[in-house]
Amino acid sequence: MKPYACLLSLMLLLSSCNPPCANEVPSLLVDVMVPAGRQVQDWQVLDQTGPARTFTTYGSTTGRQVLEFPLNLSASSTRYTVRIDGQTDTLTVNYAVRLANPSDKCGYSVLLDRPTQGPTARRVLGAVEAVYYSGDTLPANLPVRYMKPGSVRVQLSL
Repeated sequence: MKPYACLLSLMLLLSSCNPPCANEVPSLLVDVMVPAGRQVQDWQVLDQTGPARTFTTYGSTTGRQVLEFPLNLSASSTRYTVRIDGQTDTLTVNYAVRLANPSDKCGYSVLLDRPTQGPTARRVLGAVEAVYYSGDTLPANLPVRYMKPGSVRVQLSL
């Protein structure tokens, strides 16, 4: 009985040495502030199909939302449109796709880094306030300090 208990203990110890696999698909998190009196009609992803998924919506008193969108991982940028007060704005997010192989057990992970040249993000009708990539430290004043591994987070006001 003792040999089996020792063998089981050794197997548990060895299996606990490997960290869990983080194979989440990177996405874009848009931290957007919508001023009082403005109305957002629609968000669309131009370069990839799939509906926008609202990650977190804050009350209308603050006007802040954090939205999660899919990214086009076969390209170095993805474009999104938002209709606000009847006008259409286009947001383009640029990134460098990097494949990392943390272990034989987990396989490849997809990470998104800052592009080596050009802007990180741009809008047609306004400015992008901040862009955060894999490994960036998020500022303490963000209402939601969440970021999926390998993803991109954009902060803007409409």
